[in-house]
Amino acid sequence: MFEASKISDAFITESRLDLLSAKLLFDKEIYSRAIYFAQQSSEKAIKACLALRNIISGEHKVTAFFEDEFRNDFDSEVFAEILANSRELEVQGIKTRYPLFSRPDMPMWIPSQEYTEEDAREAIRKSSFILESLETFIKSHNV
Repeated sequence: MFEASKISDAFITESRLDLLSAKLLFDKEIYSRAIYFAQQSSEKAIKACLALRNIISGEHKVTAFFEDEFRNDFDSEVFAEILANSRELEVQGIKTRYPLFSRPDMPMWIPSQEYTEEDAREAIRKSSFILESLETFIKSHNV
């Protein structure tokens, strides 16, 4: 079995790469996929913290686990922003990649045609905040 700190480091490594991917896709005006990778980055940053407490989840929605485990470990304003940003990004997880067409009374959702530059910019900002905050937390707690 791997040490919790090594698992955490691996998640941070992949989180950084996902954020870089989001920025590169943003530069190419591929906004739906930029948002997808921003969401992936925040998910992996949260999983890095959870791994330190030996909480390993294959789930993609991890904000609730994080909230339960770390509610007393952060400044309340920072924690609230991490949670809000993560929840907003989690909603985009599937929506960024797949057309949605299950309701005939609604127009078809085509991610590559629906997301805007501002949507992607905001997703990257939120993900960057999460990653930076959690990296700082991990480093400051000598884990």
